[in-house]
Amino acid sequence: MLVSSDIKRILAGLSLTLMVFCNTDLFADTEVVPQPKPSPCSALYPGYYFTGPHYQYKPVLFSNMPLEQFIGYVIMDSIITYARDSFPTAKAQENFIKGLTRNGDTLNYALKYLYRMADYNPFLYYNFLTSYQAGKQQPMTLLPKLLDQVRKEYGIATQQLMKAEYILHLRVNEVERFAYESSPPWTGPNGKVYTDSTKLIYVYSQVLDTIKGQVLPNMSSAITVFDMDSSETKVRRYIPSYIPATTNFVYYYNPSWSVGYGGTSRRLNGGEEPGKEFIVFAYSMGACINSSTRNQYYEIRPTTLGLWGGIFRIIDGKVYDSKNEFGWGTHIPLATFKQNLQSLLDSIRNYGE
Repeated sequence: MLVSSDIKRILAGLSLTLMVFCNTDLFADTEVVPQPKPSPCSALYPGYYFTGPHYQYKPVLFSNMPLEQFIGYVIMDSIITYARDSFPTAKAQENFIKGLTRNGDTLNYALKYLYRMADYNPFLYYNFLTSYQAGKQQPMTLLPKLLDQVRKEYGIATQQLMKAEYILHLRVNEVERFAYESSPPWTGPNGKVYTDSTKLIYVYSQVLDTIKGQVLPNMSSAITVFDMDSSETKVRRYIPSYIPATTNFVYYYNPSWSVGYGGTSRRLNGGEEPGKEFIVFAYSMGACINSSTRNQYYEIRPTTLGLWGGIFRIIDGKVYDSKNEFGWGTHIPLATFKQNLQSLLDSIRNYGE
């Protein structure tokens, strides 16, 4: 298991690492800005997709990246390599993660750098999580297990903070609903006839305050897909009458998704309506990569953790947390909720300092 001395040895070697990196073409001078509205990489399902470059180098490093984020990517790449080399099977890796505790350095340093990486630029962080190098473990395969351990050691509030790439105070501008069906119906192995039907809710919002996730998605590069270009698919799209120019964040969810906490479960329904405000915990979900342009397509969805799935209503200046998942009460003044969130995030970000 990684211990404090291992981590300090990694940090001590960073000066040499930086010298090597700075004399190679391992990272670009600046981050690449994706071209607006590139052609889709496949027949995407109806929805609202952000696009961005799929970077060639892993981990994603840039010469203009702040040192603490640079260190984070190097450290986490080293931890992934350590997990691969020391625990080659999925079961061994699971046992390794289950052995991490809040009283040890390894878990706390992992959370520290994962937080800093996501907060600095969620899209680059998503690139890291979904990266693949021959012979190396894909970070995304380890993250769910790590988050489960975080919940066990720290509780659902910290798990919520760590799964989210964005924590935002939003005002809803408009809500859009997709509904599509696949036809003709198909027959399953049990002889039952099925008709696929999916409903999605897209929420167009204005960011009023950023708590985590300092770089918002590039709205100019987003595309809307409302026709799968297939005679076997029927799409019904309920288009908002007007999307204000102030819209700078869009997330989606399926209202049939089940969420729950403390023995209570429900279907995910944020109750979003124009003018209402929310605290939303959200993360990126990839769709596909265009093999020729190397642009990738992704959507943003709430974490689906807890009774409210990462969507907390603000009513009369108070955040509603009916199950007291954060331990701060069920109706918390907005300013107090934000202050408590920031204190918790600071304790994660500044571990060991």
